[in-house]
Amino acid sequence: LGLCRLSRSPKKRDAGQPSLTDTTGQTWQCAILDMLLSFFLDVLLYSADRSTVNTWVKMLSENLTADRESARHFVHKLANKTKTVSGNWLRTYTSDCPEAEARSAAVRIFASALTSCVVSDTEASALQRWTDAWKEQRTEFKPNLGSSALPTSLEGKWKEMESTKSMATGGSSSIGIVVSYITRLFEVAPRTWKYNNELCMLVRDLSNASIEAKGDYLRAALSVAQIPERMICLVVREKAPPVLRASFPGSSVSFDVAETQVRQETNASAHLLPLSGNQIMPNDMNSRGAASPVASDFVALFEALGRIIGMKGLVLEPLVAEAPEQGRNRPGFVLTERAREALTVVFKEACGSNQPGLGQQDIEAYLQKCGLDSSAVPPQKIVEILTKYQTVSSEGAKGTTGSYLSLQGFLAYYRDMAQTDDSRVRSDLHTFGFRPDLSRRSPETRIFTTGGRDQLMFSAESVAKDVATTMQSDVAQDMSELALMGLDVFLLYQYAYSACEPLAEYLLATTAYERDCNSLIVNTLRTIYNAPTSWAGNEIWGAATMVLKILSSIEDDYKRERISAIMQTTRTGMAPDEGLGLLGAAKVFAGSRSAHNYSADMQYSYERYVEILKELLKLSPIYLWMSEHRALWSWMERDLFSTDDGKSQRRTYDSGRRDGTDEDEEDDSRMYEDAPRPSNEKIIVSKAGLAEINGVYVRDGSFEKAGKYVKRAKWKGNDEVFSLFRCNVSNNTKHWYISIVPAGVQPGTNTDIDFYSAPVNHNNPDYPPTHGWTKAQEGEHPPPVVHVREDETDDASIRNNWPNNGNGDSSTDQDRGTRMYI
Repeated sequence: LGLCRLSRSPKKRDAGQPSLTDTTGQTWQCAILDMLLSFFLDVLLYSADRSTVNTWVKMLSENLTADRESARHFVHKLANKTKTVSGNWLRTYTSDCPEAEARSAAVRIFASALTSCVVSDTEASALQRWTDAWKEQRTEFKPNLGSSALPTSLEGKWKEMESTKSMATGGSSSIGIVVSYITRLFEVAPRTWKYNNELCMLVRDLSNASIEAKGDYLRAALSVAQIPERMICLVVREKAPPVLRASFPGSSVSFDVAETQVRQETNASAHLLPLSGNQIMPNDMNSRGAASPVASDFVALFEALGRIIGMKGLVLEPLVAEAPEQGRNRPGFVLTERAREALTVVFKEACGSNQPGLGQQDIEAYLQKCGLDSSAVPPQKIVEILTKYQTVSSEGAKGTTGSYLSLQGFLAYYRDMAQTDDSRVRSDLHTFGFRPDLSRRSPETRIFTTGGRDQLMFSAESVAKDVATTMQSDVAQDMSELALMGLDVFLLYQYAYSACEPLAEYLLATTAYERDCNSLIVNTLRTIYNAPTSWAGNEIWGAATMVLKILSSIEDDYKRERISAIMQTTRTGMAPDEGLGLLGAAKVFAGSRSAHNYSADMQYSYERYVEILKELLKLSPIYLWMSEHRALWSWMERDLFSTDDGKSQRRTYDSGRRDGTDEDEEDDSRMYEDAPRPSNEKIIVSKAGLAEINGVYVRDGSFEKAGKYVKRAKWKGNDEVFSLFRCNVSNNTKHWYISIVPAGVQPGTNTDIDFYSAPVNHNNPDYPPTHGWTKAQEGEHPPPVVHVREDETDDASIRNNWPNNGNGDSSTDQDRGTRMYI
């Protein structure tokens, strides 16, 4: 191998040395590679000692990449072997071999040879003719779509395009033969799922070839052979649409059925074990005892799917690698070069301009920016980080004292985390604008300016902009009708979300670009409605929220259409479990709260819908849509623009806090301190569509520094106390509500039954406004008119409306007349 590589060196040769174009020279190089490739695949990968496998893979790949003729010769041999049984390298190392290390090594060799071979004009032309033949065959099968299984290779008049006898003359395509055999392997993949990762890695590496290296030929071939459709079926199985199951019956076999067909595996033969006898040969069958694949088994599949469609940057770059020298005081792994570069950029952006590193407050702020709740990171944890990893003194940092986490400490922290929680590291890099392959999104797609300060976009908006920019400049593969059906299955993105959230966001944004995605939206909404309300539903709700955020953020001609479909029902008479919009479904659950026998599941489901809407409201497209359609959600405004505050679940949201303090922070006792107002204030409510609301409300203390007023009346046959009070619902925003507050509970929680609400009048914020009221979930049109009166009227209606009037004594304060506030 070394001689082959040196013979292509650009350095000067002796006068008698053959040139690079010398026929004899090429022949011996090709013969050497042919011999050593056979040795590698038939001997070395079967041996117990594979300590030099990585070196072999590296040198073989370099030679195959540099010597296209040798690569072409090897691909021809690989294609010929697909017609055999025992010597079929493709089948052996993608569906038979139990050794993960051997499978991975062989697949890397296959990918290097195929991507080098396609650069040849002869092979590229043959592959193009093979692709055209597949298109014609698909057109012929289209009328019977969904009635029978689709072929895995060229048949009939196109069969000659896969003849191994005419490969040398360019009459058939050796690469096409290999791709067709990969298609066949996907039809049996459910039975060999423990080895599918390497099969998907092969497809990923082929689809990841650059346009300059004629990667578009490979992507077109993979697409036309319907490999994306089969990969989708391999993930969703029996959940695939009926047409896909009929077209690809092998790929869509259910997990239960596939398990009955799996061949029982045994450990490696005894003669391959080390001579000491006290070790077991590394065998992933020993460590992977699951009965069915998990989400992480599909990472390579999701990477391949996105790359076939045409999106760049989806292949996950490794974060750590084995240290070149390991010793007692050296770590076994180190960050890869690209990971170090990316994390160094993050560190510099997180540090203050005049600080030597990250102080305790800087670390806390950094973790919050990465999505961690400050309550989940106690101060002692930050102190532990500063103690464990390298720090620098605060000398020169404006005279402050304390330790600062240095760049080396920061990198060591992430080196350790990458070995235990790879997804956390990728999520942090994703927050700072890095793609899965650790390239960085452009500033225009990750930063926006507000108030003269640069702010990071939310990841959904940033990813959507990045994908739109890329897809506009690059040519994407046209997806078939069957592929689009599969891409609208929510389960596909649920698996992707569980495997790697940044990868899932990119995959969805890529596959949904320039599509209305109505079927996916309906499937997602239906899944949300039917999701378990216990912890078992958390993963589903998280994946669904991710899907809706991405679909709402994609910059194309369908954006407003998608948002409308997400938020409200577009069809009349739709049942809640048929894909009812978020607002409609939330109203269904909220309406059940008026019944005295509603279950806790109903309340929990309503709260989850509120949480999803809160997440979506962080996105500017959703915020704009909600601003234009306020009438559709005003009934839930208090819950929507609020956060829980302790056990009382008081709805306040103060995003304007500074220096960790809240200007309005107060304990529960101060909340009820009476404001300096007359005790004989009364509120007259009239003209409300719900008659029970009309009447006189008398003062009953204060709530949140404003008067609280009550009135007793019957509602739905029960004696109830109606309360009129002011409540904080968002940053510097207060609203008045007319509600029924459950006994023993503070006003302003999500257990209130709301009838009408109105924003405060800023000229008189301490009194309810006369006009501007809107109907909430239990109100009826028209909204009420509200007047404020201070007098000593002692009529029966007022006494009866006082909730604790005892002996019925009335106030004797002086009549101060009637005042109206508009």
